[in-house]
Amino acid sequence: RLKKVAIVFGSERSGLSNQDVDLCDIVTTIPQAVAQPSLNLAQAVMVYSFTLAEQQTQIQIKDQRLQSLLRPYEDDAMQAYPVSTTVNSPRNKTAACVEPLGKG
Repeated sequence: RLKKVAIVFGSERSGLSNQDVDLCDIVTTIPQAVAQPSLNLAQAVMVYSFTLAEQQTQIQIKDQRLQSLLRPYEDDAMQAYPVSTTVNSPRNKTAACVEPLGKG
């Protein structure tokens, strides 16, 4: 028997109402290093989508050689730096979007 599942996200402005939350069987949050009351809605959807897709992918992969391609980068292999607010608009498609601030 197929069971129905819904993943419910609140609006960016006000989240879910108490009435909406009361209708949910399971309520989850996204763990964060810094306590934040909420994430951007698109970011929250992306995190949940990635997690669900990763779990489904793990079930479907039969060739274990692909496992190394599906592992996330190690923290020390990534670099974070501030960038210009140019990145905030999809109309901006230049290298300036990802250029570190103060460089250039």
